[in-house]
Amino acid sequence: MTTLRYLKICPKVALLPGVEATLDVANKTGVRRYPVSEAVQNADFDKEVLYTQTDWNDPQIQDRLQRAERYELLVPNHIPIEYIVGL
Repeated sequence: MTTLRYLKICPKVALLPGVEATLDVANKTGVRRYPVSEAVQNADFDKEVLYTQTDWNDPQIQDRLQRAERYELLVPNHIPIEYIVGL
C-alpha cells in the first residue's frame, strides 16, 4: 500500500536556476513555460481569489480560482532538501 504524503516547500525554491512556471497544467498540449519572473507578471495572484473568503458563487471568481489552481512550478532534477520545510 502506498502512503500519500504532502511536503511543504519553501517558496524560495522558485528562485533556483532553471526553475520555470506554467499558467496551466504543465503536461497539457500547447501550455507555455515561462521564466518565473515572467509568469508572476502574467499570473492572477489577486488575494481576493486565492486567500480570502469571497463570493464563491460568483462564476467569474470561480473561474479565476480554478485557473489559478492549475499554475505549476517546474523544478529541474530535484528540490534540494533545505527547501523542504519541517524535515
